Amino acid sequence: INAIPMAAIERIEVLSAGASAIYGADAVAGVINVVLRRSFDGIRAAVSVGDSSADSDEAKLNANFLFGFGNDTVDGLLVIDAFKRNGFYNRDRAITENERVPSQQGIFPSFNGRGFPLVRDLVEAACPDSQRFDGRPGFPAASAYQYCSVDRADYTAFDPELEQLGAYGTITARLGESLEAFGELQAQRNKSFATGSPAAWGGSAGARIAFNHPNTPAELRARLLAGGLGATTDLLGFGRFPDTRQIEVETKNWRALAGLRGDLNDDWSWEAAAGFGRSESEQVASGGIYNEARFLAGLRGFLCADGTTTCSPTSGGLWYNPFGGQGSQDPRVLALVRETVPRNGESTTTSADFKINGTAGAIGGRDIAWALGVEGRREKIADRPSPLAAVNRLTGRPGVIGFGSKSAEAERDASAVFVESLLPFTETFDLRLAGRYDHYSDFGGDFNPSVGLRFRPSDTLVFRAGWNTGFRAPSLAQAGSGTT
Repeated sequence: INAIPMAAIERIEVLSAGASAIYGADAVAGVINVVLRRSFDGIRAAVSVGDSSADSDEAKLNANFLFGFGNDTVDGLLVIDAFKRNGFYNRDRAITENERVPSQQGIFPSFNGRGFPLVRDLVEAACPDSQRFDGRPGFPAASAYQYCSVDRADYTAFDPELEQLGAYGTITARLGESLEAFGELQAQRNKSFATGSPAAWGGSAGARIAFNHPNTPAELRARLLAGGLGATTDLLGFGRFPDTRQIEVETKNWRALAGLRGDLNDDWSWEAAAGFGRSESEQVASGGIYNEARFLAGLRGFLCADGTTTCSPTSGGLWYNPFGGQGSQDPRVLALVRETVPRNGESTTTSADFKINGTAGAIGGRDIAWALGVEGRREKIADRPSPLAAVNRLTGRPGVIGFGSKSAEAERDASAVFVESLLPFTETFDLRLAGRYDHYSDFGGDFNPSVGLRFRPSDTLVFRAGWNTGFRAPSLAQAGSGTT
């Protein structure tokens, strides 16, 4: 849907009755048709801007240009559409600016020593009072493991920043009284930028931190020792990284279609078309994403300057500092633990169809209408995330904290044939019968019938009833999915 320029839309039709026989089994409950413009005579330019009266900047800008011409032999249309929208964040509205249940893990982590029941989860004294839930005098005890909470509503967006630029062109040429050729060309580029709350680290088991970490606050060390934790026992930490996660996505797609349509006689018309479409997307996790192995090594002084994790605290090992709100870090460590994770995908569809419709036979002097068609298409998809973002089969986790995606690669051929008839028994009552057979090269075939009744006793009252079946083959992304 995002690949359609808004100015190219003539109208939108909503069919609430089952239409699986004509449109495919996914239309078992109805279908929405986005009908594009075929012709336009003249030039039209339009610009619209909008914003909210709130302090937040939610400005939107849409500009489009239409040019069209037509005569007895040819019609042409060109649409150019641009749209830009600023981000709209949870924090921008009073009803959503505060999370009802703050996160269990905060940017000031909590620490404990599992296996030492005298030592409960503790948080540094530097944790802001408004976020502290560790049960110290004057502050509430933890609720659902909240010790120094973080409000994720400060980071997340209802609508991300978005830019769209698209063009759509169509041409129709009349080759005779009963024959015309038509073509369409469409191109679109979409860019979006979204943010998310800081990534959580530690998981249910916690992240091991050396007790002799050089940045451990003295007051926290004293409370841990007073609780019975031994000076040589590792801490377990649960927290979130201090920076916002950022995702950038750019999608480019184009579609071309050409066909012929005409009349066989006064009762029958036909249409044949072939098309090709291609989409390319690049997704980049550009902020707030951390290399898990290097981060865990940095908590224990095992991180080497070359990115390996075989050093030790006494042989040049570098440290990640989980204390003090994690705001004070060695620049060398940050460069090693932060990752920019790309993900590239592309898909293509080649299709062809032939349809014929008209009238044949009659009931009570009323013509029976028919529609028949055949379709075929070739689909291909490839979704290739960075190896760091894909799930590791040995660990069951991606190689980074804060982002994960699965790969997919598949292709298939699909074909279908359908027939539909409309039987007008009376002026106010008709019956629709239809059937469709689909075949997929990777999942076999299936036949789906459809029956529809319509009774219109007056100009203001219509009764409808329908029954139809449908099936759904797995999408290419599902059929060719990698490890989840």
